[in-house]
Formats: sequence, structure tokens, C-alpha cells
Amino acid sequence: MDTDAAEVRWCAYAWPVAHGNSGTEVFYTDESGEVWEFRNEAGVYDGVGTFGRTRVQPPFDAAFPRDALGDWAFLPTDVPEHVGRDGNTWRRLP
Repeated sequence: MDTDAAEVRWCAYAWPVAHGNSGTEVFYTDESGEVWEFRNEAGVYDGVGTFGRTRVQPPFDAAFPRDALGDWAFLPTDVPEHVGRDGNTWRRLP
């Protein structure tokens, strides 16, 4: 890990704890303040891993553009959506 970069680069995800009951969408944000959304209609990301449930959370680079190089990619600033490294379409929220 590049500790100098980690002082200024970060990312956070939010996903439903119970798909369909607590929501469906997955959200991503980083130090830019922009928020991206994946519709998650099939429940790809769901749960917290308690009481025997399988924990299915986004990997740290799920929303990073599929074709971006490196371990830590910047999200595009010139398109409203892109395909992430997880193979899903991520859309920029207004």
C-alpha cells in the first residue's frame, strides 16, 4: 500500500443489508465527493455476514473503470456512466 497516497485517497461503498427490504442500490464515493450508483436489481451485493448469511460486499475496486490501469484508478469525469471492474454499470448521480 502506498501510505502517502492513502493519506489523500479513499473510497466508501454502501449496499443493502437485506436486498429488497433495506434497498437495492449500491453507492460509491471517494475524496472527489461525487457519488456513483449501481442499480443492484439482482442482489449481487447484499448482507453483512451475520447469523450465517453469506457476506457479499463490493471489492474495493468494484466501481473503478474496467479498462483503467493500476490498483487505484480515478473514476471518469467526462461520462455519466461506465462499466466497473465488477462488470456492472455504474452511473454518476446528479
